[in-house]
Amino acid sequence: MTLAVVLAIVQIFGMFGVGWLARRRGYIGEEDLTRWSAFILDFLTPPLVFHSIVRDLDVDRLRELWPLPCIGFGGMALGAVVGLACGRLLGRHATADVRRTFHHLCAINNYGFLPIIIVQNLWGATGLAQLFFLHLGSTLGYWTIGIGLLSGGAWLGAVRNLATPSLLGLVLALVLAVTGWRRYVPDVVVNTAGAIGAAATPCFILLSGAGLYPWPRMRHKGIVAGLTLLRLGCCRP
Repeated sequence: MTLAVVLAIVQIFGMFGVGWLARRRGYIGEEDLTRWSAFILDFLTPPLVFHSIVRDLDVDRLRELWPLPCIGFGGMALGAVVGLACGRLLGRHATADVRRTFHHLCAINNYGFLPIIIVQNLWGATGLAQLFFLHLGSTLGYWTIGIGLLSGGAWLGAVRNLATPSLLGLVLALVLAVTGWRRYVPDVVVNTAGAIGAAATPCFILLSGAGLYPWPRMRHKGIVAGLTLLRLGCCRP
């Protein structure tokens, strides 16, 4: 299992590198990053989630799997608590924006695209469907706890953003799976969703790599180093 995780991480960084090189050579421009990221999130990710849940989620195991969304939400909550405690170590020179950003980054985690390759390599299609089921809680945590912390407590405005295409696709797929109506979904619809969604993860990781060029200048290196250690260890369940 350790080797599979290492190879998955190597694969991810390889894709980062291709995206970085494409940006450096001018194939991807600054204006492309935001536009294509939104396209991936709104048009490619919902079919990926829909296909995985409808085809591979074992609803007979829901009594075993129901803690997954709770774990996803709980991870955000735990990170927020740890971030609140550690935020006092930033010092009196840290601005309010720095404190909010630090707290936000302590709370959220990379629940989206990065784990997909690792989960697929370790547990295949079944594990991927369970990961998207966990995303139900992670998404709720991100748009309530995560964005609420970043916006300085504007919780109501953050909650309004919950109706994302990905979450709507996830809820629709869960309804079809739990009710048994997924057997009425034509194979051509499921297969088309799978073909479209297959592009989501590599495209997003390539864009993430492109966003690393040029290498950003860090004004608060000590805070970034401490935050990295928290995200790798203390803030994760």
